[in-house]
Amino acid sequence: MYRILLSLILPLPLLVEAQVLQWTYDNIATDLRQSGANPDLYQSPTGDVYLSFWNTNLNSLSYATRDAGTGTWTVVESFLPTGPHGFVSAIIADDNGFLHLAYMSRIEGNVSTLQYATNKSGSWVVESPLGDENLGPYGEDSNAPRLTQASVDIEIQLNGEPIISVYDGSVETYAGCVYTNQASYLQYDLQLRVASRDMAGSWTEGSIPDIPNLNYPGCIPQGDRFGEFCQIEKRSDGTMFVLTNSFHNHNLLLFRSDSTDYSTWDVQLLDSLGTTFSGNLRYFDTFEQPTMVMHGDTSISVLVSGSEQYGFTNSINRHILTYYRFDQDTGNTDLFVETDLELFPTLINYRSNLTMSTRHPDTIYHAFIGIRDNFLQIQHSFNGGSTWEVDSVDLFVTDAPLVSALVGDSLYVIGFDQFRNAIKEYRFPTDLSSMSTRYITIQEKRGEFVKSVVTRSGGTDEIALIYPEGFSGSLVFTQLQSGIWQEETVTTSESPVSGALALQPDGSYTILLADEEADETVELQKVNGIWTSSPLSVEVLEGIQLTQDSDSMYAAGLSRSNGDLLFFSRSHLNNLWQASQIDSGGSPFQSLSNIVVEGDGTVHLAYSDLATGQLSITSRSIGADWTGEIVTQPQSYRPAEIELRLNSTGLAVIAFKDDKSGEVILAEEDQSSWLLSELPTDPGNLIGNPLEMILDTKDRPWVLYNFPDIQDEIRLLRRDGSGTWFGVSVLNNTGEIANEFQLHLVEDDFYVFGRKNDPADQGIASLYAEEGVRTLIGAPVDYLQL
Repeated sequence: MYRILLSLILPLPLLVEAQVLQWTYDNIATDLRQSGANPDLYQSPTGDVYLSFWNTNLNSLSYATRDAGTGTWTVVESFLPTGPHGFVSAIIADDNGFLHLAYMSRIEGNVSTLQYATNKSGSWVVESPLGDENLGPYGEDSNAPRLTQASVDIEIQLNGEPIISVYDGSVETYAGCVYTNQASYLQYDLQLRVASRDMAGSWTEGSIPDIPNLNYPGCIPQGDRFGEFCQIEKRSDGTMFVLTNSFHNHNLLLFRSDSTDYSTWDVQLLDSLGTTFSGNLRYFDTFEQPTMVMHGDTSISVLVSGSEQYGFTNSINRHILTYYRFDQDTGNTDLFVETDLELFPTLINYRSNLTMSTRHPDTIYHAFIGIRDNFLQIQHSFNGGSTWEVDSVDLFVTDAPLVSALVGDSLYVIGFDQFRNAIKEYRFPTDLSSMSTRYITIQEKRGEFVKSVVTRSGGTDEIALIYPEGFSGSLVFTQLQSGIWQEETVTTSESPVSGALALQPDGSYTILLADEEADETVELQKVNGIWTSSPLSVEVLEGIQLTQDSDSMYAAGLSRSNGDLLFFSRSHLNNLWQASQIDSGGSPFQSLSNIVVEGDGTVHLAYSDLATGQLSITSRSIGADWTGEIVTQPQSYRPAEIELRLNSTGLAVIAFKDDKSGEVILAEEDQSSWLLSELPTDPGNLIGNPLEMILDTKDRPWVLYNFPDIQDEIRLLRRDGSGTWFGVSVLNNTGEIANEFQLHLVEDDFYVFGRKNDPADQGIASLYAEEGVRTLIGAPVDYLQL
């Protein structure tokens, strides 16, 4: 039964000034966000593995090490001065175990420059081998077609000093070129550069032979575009070899130093793609992503793919994958001659992000990604390339190179999982008979929802929270004990949708959890130190609400399948849930408030339905039916984030976000009507998602709401006895709590628990304002300046 009451819109109260409230910040859980894009790998002679990678969350360089003995990965973040750097990098360790890294750093604008860092002196030292020279665009745009592909590699000279190869992707403009069909390729003079460091610490750039553009020199007068994919390797006598592609000439090139004199270099043509078209179509065929492994001083293996990702999609050679083996020319030990070539079948599915590991020239492993099906594949030969087998391993979406290493009796393939924003390791026995996986870096992604309880007894506050940890798919329960947050994993459900938490009279905690994967909602209780599970509903319930009084527990939720509003209750004595459905009038519900229980056991809920957007409140006393009242008229609002409270006279006060206007609305029950007013909240699509409202002991409403701007934050409003709204500052929000939170008023003290909004740490934190209701300080500060 529903009773329709008149709704009145009140004029907007004035917001005359802001008020200051000091908060104490407490970190509850730190969220590890280690990322791992664009990894580079080095394996030491002892089997230790080193990874450098781009931490996308911090836009900085990080590295990880794997101990050969224990197999344990250690991740090191933020070891360099802050700043945008590390989009691409290369890592190596010298004979003493010191690290050397070459990487791109961003300088003014979106320009990249080459940086070098080492801990050889006992602390990290950063140098600029080429000064602040512009080496082309920095960042993710460098991966786009028709832009430059940043590339860098590093090797250690015989004297223990580094040598670095890098692609100069800077652009110069040449006049007089009238060829316009592929204009984005025409104004480049882009080439490989090499810099070496001497024992005195000075950097010297070598003279790399220019590669004239043979196909259309009129538009690229100086040289070809070469060096976008560069890899440097060392021969035992100190001679350095750099493998790269020549884009416009469709060549595969090997540059070679004059032994340990790195000031002069020669170049050898390893292979060339025959162009199949004339004119501008000659640009369609090119080598991409070449990778090289040296076998002692006498042999090299090379793997290369055809053109699609950085070339064009209508080349007939765009899907080739080729393996080469080159041996030293017996007549000239500085040259290599092709002894084996394997052109793998042309497929519609282009092979990208290549990596290769070899035990010796006869045992070869390739790993790559199919760019259309996103499957990681392992291709291997145990007879020097005479026969090959290929295994489809895993669906693995990545936009970054793979790396690999043979460690002991296993092949490790490592890549950046862009869905998890973390580095994933695949481990295979060398016979590829099985596979195991694990993540090296972690993005925990805590707090898709945060539910908290605070109970005061004898001057002591019992505090507990639950929140999902997305990386592991677990639900975490944490409790403040003796000033320390004690965290434990409750369940490893892969997909907790929503949850609720309550403290029972006997001191135990009850959790309700909706599990999308299991397609059910369960009750979790801790019995003798162990969490046990029992079914609550075969429905997946969204927006779960849970509360209790001295006799019973009450729960409610919205059915994901049909939008029904389901209500549950049980006595503390028998633990048997009684389920009922609140009549929806044929329209699915959209939003649900918290449950309010009066001292006599009367239960209240507020909700809105999807079809009309009508806000209603329903109540049920013990032994009676549900009776409802309509708060807003159809289509006048689209209520969401509904908060329900009862004032000291038993009348309802409801706050909700109007998704239609972006406003936060307050609805207050009068004896014969509902009085509606807008809060001064700067309306917006995401403002008020979520929001929390409480009433203090004088029935004054306090509203905490999300305010998304350049930096998401939370804002707090209070209304005084005269009806005037004030902004209340949330100082000391060190972790930038926003987007998911709960507000509690315990006597006169405020608590806020929620998810942090720091790019490097989206864990869980709390804010506490002791005597917050009574300690407001007036301040002549415009609210919007807080």
